[in-house]
Amino acid sequence: IESIAVHVNCDSDQSLQFDAALSWTVANVKVKIAEFTAIPPQQQRLVLPEGTIFTTIFHHQASLNDKEVLSSIRAPGVDVLHFQLATLSLFQKEWIDRVAGRPMVLRDAPDAIRGDRAVVSSAVRSAGEALQFASPALRNDRSTVRQAVQQMGGAFIYASAELRSDRDFVLEMLALNPGSMQGASADLLSDPDFVLAAIHSNPWALALAPAEMQTNRDFLLKVVATRGDALYIIPAELCDKDIVLAAVKQCGDALELLPEDSPLLEDRHVIHAAVTQGSADIPKAWGGDRELLLLAIQRDGLLLERGSAALKDDPEVVLTAVQQNGNAFKSASNRLRSKRSFIFEATKISADVVKHVSPLHRTDTTFVALLQRIAAGQEVSEEEASKICGGRHEDQLLKSYLLSEIRTSTPESKVKDTGKVP
Repeated sequence: IESIAVHVNCDSDQSLQFDAALSWTVANVKVKIAEFTAIPPQQQRLVLPEGTIFTTIFHHQASLNDKEVLSSIRAPGVDVLHFQLATLSLFQKEWIDRVAGRPMVLRDAPDAIRGDRAVVSSAVRSAGEALQFASPALRNDRSTVRQAVQQMGGAFIYASAELRSDRDFVLEMLALNPGSMQGASADLLSDPDFVLAAIHSNPWALALAPAEMQTNRDFLLKVVATRGDALYIIPAELCDKDIVLAAVKQCGDALELLPEDSPLLEDRHVIHAAVTQGSADIPKAWGGDRELLLLAIQRDGLLLERGSAALKDDPEVVLTAVQQNGNAFKSASNRLRSKRSFIFEATKISADVVKHVSPLHRTDTTFVALLQRIAAGQEVSEEEASKICGGRHEDQLLKSYLLSEIRTSTPESKVKDTGKVP
């Protein structure tokens, strides 16, 4: 779609509708509006109506910047862009420009300006902490506070007490910026259920939780059962086996958050739990454990690289890895990568195997052609496959070559019809 319909509600009962290219910026839209209304672009303020998908789900800034492109504003499936037009006085425009460059001058602004949504919006989008100089009404305005928190999480401390005590709104702010946790009311911060919900939204909330919760073992067990990746925020001295086990059972990748010298990386129970849950890795020290490696490569064949030399030479292990990812064949032993019959069986599983056969076999055009046919899904007779995989085709090639050489250097009468050399 190259263009989209634009609907603009003006301050009066008037509304405008026109088509605009998706490549237009908000500034282009303002120029078009000026053609209909005679309102100079610099005195126009376009906002997205509250409740639209971009303001409710994506927390898009309600007041639009002139440089924003319509294609970035348009939500999937939307055929009409709706805007609300607010006309700015020259006095407002002067203050908007002023706070955009120096947002903290809002402190010295008249009360009317500190209560002006357009001016305050411009200030907090440049520096969230400018929210402290907004009027009480705007510090209690969800849209304004959201813009401030988006710019700086700590700005939430300047929101109204009502918003900082609103459990759902505080959790929304945490999802937007974890630094907003410090602005939550004391009652919410003392509520373990709220803190757990906050950590579920963003594990960094644990770092801003009350100190007594950060060192409470029972609470930490609940934390890692909710977000295993919160393990990296828990002090090392508190990360005992039970806490680590609970973390890796919730998130296998939490294993990677342990220090490299952690003794728990040598605990098979912990490693098994992490691999079972889907750890992105398996410590190389455990690469010789056949059961663990098989569990790992069933999820990520490339983890064959972490296996021991013996397991990389194990046909069942290698084929299991290839089943998940054909490129795992590159980690197979040189013996298996040089064994024609094994390469043939692996290629049946994944065409990617062909890229990783040994250099010796890559020069065998007949064998490579056989693998390419298998990779393409073509049928190959058992007799032909057995002949080529057994290397017998090389004997035939050598014989043909020798006969050719002999024919060129020996009178035809001396080369019998049987093909035998006299």
